[in-house]
Amino acid sequence: MSELTENSKDSTNLNAFGAENLEYINGDDMDTIIDNVKSYDEACTTPSQLVRLIHFHEEHPENHNLKLKDGSAFIYNGNEWDVKEKVESINILVDKAFNMIVSYYNRRKTLYREKNKIIKKLKELYERYPELKDGIYRKLKIIENTPIVIEPILSANINDEIDLTDTIFGLYSSDYLEEYFGGYKQELELNKGENNEIELEKIRKRLNELDKEEEKIIYIEPEEQINIEPEEQINIEPEEQNSDVEEQINIEPEEQNSDLEEQINIEQVHYRKIEKKPKKKIKPKKSSKSK
Repeated sequence: MSELTENSKDSTNLNAFGAENLEYINGDDMDTIIDNVKSYDEACTTPSQLVRLIHFHEEHPENHNLKLKDGSAFIYNGNEWDVKEKVESINILVDKAFNMIVSYYNRRKTLYREKNKIIKKLKELYERYPELKDGIYRKLKIIENTPIVIEPILSANINDEIDLTDTIFGLYSSDYLEEYFGGYKQELELNKGENNEIELEKIRKRLNELDKEEEKIIYIEPEEQINIEPEEQINIEPEEQNSDVEEQINIEPEEQNSDLEEQINIEQVHYRKIEKKPKKKIKPKKSSKSK
């Protein structure tokens, strides 16, 4: 039996593998991992960065439930250390980390797209209702100041979807904005005529209901009216931070490089698809030249 399995100190206060404490990993950590990707090679290292955060964080020894030595992986199951084959264990670990990163990225992308669709919609409304510029501008600032928050932070399910229910993105992505500013436009027009009190009362009642729907989600402190030119008010943000990240991160889990730590250094491990890819690219070129 190895020294590792015999040493009881290694299992003191350890979480079982798969039951790690992940509460300290936040959105900023995940954003840093993703947004630093500038090339395919850097995308391949993203799982190793997450693995470091989970299993090798200096301030969270309770998660140090994975150790590699020679050709073996030692995994703490909650009671004892299981001895596994090193390369196979690393492949499983890297694939799981990769899925977590892709899941987070996909959900974040969804929220950024929703946010920018609403901003563009507000610009359209601004052009349609210039007399309502102050109200439209306030809605714009609500969206601009709404942070992108991904919950849960980590999920290994790539197909997880963002639930927009009871969020400002969900409210504004419906017909809320059209009805809201269309109602105010009607109110302005009816105020110009006479004997319109019944219609005005209906419109004002509905506008009040729409305001209350918004108040359930977010409370906005009263602000002074801001009178500036439309082009200065409406700024369309880029649809995606680091728009080229999507192509770089969208790769198969098996293709990940597992350069995790010195102790997780698998210098000669090559994944199947990395070996096959260049062959598939080279063969057609040779055959076409021969023809």
